[in-house]
Amino acid sequence: MMRFIKDRAGGFSTSFALVGLFLAASVGVAVDYSIYANQRAAMKQSLETGVLAAVREAPVQGWDEDTIAAVVDSYVDANLRKASFGGAEYVLDVEPLPERGRVRATLWQNDHGYFVLGHFRKNPQIVVQAEAAIVSSANICVLALDGSAPAALSLGKARTSLTARNCGVFVNSTDRHAIHVEQQSTLSASQICTAGGYDARLVDMRPQPQVDCPVIPDPLAGRTPPSFGACDYRDVAVDRDATLHPGVYCGGLDINGTIEVKLTPGIYVIKDGPWTIGGNATLSGDNVGFYLTGSGSTMSFENSSNIALTAPRDGPMAGMLIFEDRASPPDRVFEISSKDAEMLLGTIYLPKGKLHVRGKNRFAGAAAWTAIIAREIVADDGPAIELNSDYAATDIPVPEGVGAVDGQVRLTQ
Repeated sequence: MMRFIKDRAGGFSTSFALVGLFLAASVGVAVDYSIYANQRAAMKQSLETGVLAAVREAPVQGWDEDTIAAVVDSYVDANLRKASFGGAEYVLDVEPLPERGRVRATLWQNDHGYFVLGHFRKNPQIVVQAEAAIVSSANICVLALDGSAPAALSLGKARTSLTARNCGVFVNSTDRHAIHVEQQSTLSASQICTAGGYDARLVDMRPQPQVDCPVIPDPLAGRTPPSFGACDYRDVAVDRDATLHPGVYCGGLDINGTIEVKLTPGIYVIKDGPWTIGGNATLSGDNVGFYLTGSGSTMSFENSSNIALTAPRDGPMAGMLIFEDRASPPDRVFEISSKDAEMLLGTIYLPKGKLHVRGKNRFAGAAAWTAIIAREIVADDGPAIELNSDYAATDIPVPEGVGAVDGQVRLTQ
């Protein structure tokens, strides 16, 4: 009996030793994983810092490969020394892409001691990549915000044209056909840049679009919408010459007939109903801003209408001509088919909506500046859209972020 008990004691000791070994190995693996994760994070952060610095300095230092590589290497070396991984060996590969305003780099860690992993296999290699790009310094005349839609900017049939003078056209969609231009329609700007690709003939676009551009965050995302109170007007339908005043128009605003309607300066809130202009109506107003909020608050300007509007010069909607509530449902259509819409001075901001310009009309060409920032932008049936950026020609301010982007740099990978 005693011998049997002793045998069990020996077996227990052996089992305990095995369990202890297993626990020690588990702890070692956990420690190794922590080392691996921390080192990878330090490498990634160091490389990102390096490529951002290289892109930022390139316009001054030049795009020479050795110069760019030296900048990235200096940041990587300094940051990894601080991270106490000095015992590891690193290999750095840097690729300047001057034609796209980018720097791409890869960093390998080839050896670092581990508690457990090194006893069973070769120490794991760590590979991280980073890429940074200069965001264009061009003024923004057009920005399509949708990140994935095909034809987020679309110019359809009948010789539709979009000309952005001394300013850029930017499309955030990563779809391979993010920009669509039908044959004989044209797109022209100081710069055309898409995060995806394009479906168009090069002869119909000037200059050739840049592809795989960094996404431009909504420059008006932080813009505070105007505050408003209870309804001032309900279900307003205008069918004779009239002068309208700022306020909250609940149920929408309908202007229809061979009439002239003038707007006094201020903010017009269109709430829970559409803003429509039909017949041969003419709508004009200086220093006016429209805020569209609530159910059904879209707009439709029919092809026989005439509009001439300028944005406020001050106040909560300074520089903002049309402002869609950000809480609106996506993909609502805001249509401008007016036969004369040459004076639209200010920013048309539809963060959730689709702007549809159609018909053989001239759009915005008489305004000192016009900017369109919308989820999607579609034009067809022959409009001539002309967007200027002569900010000095008017006292109506361009919203911050809509003017030049000032050569900001961003990580793209």
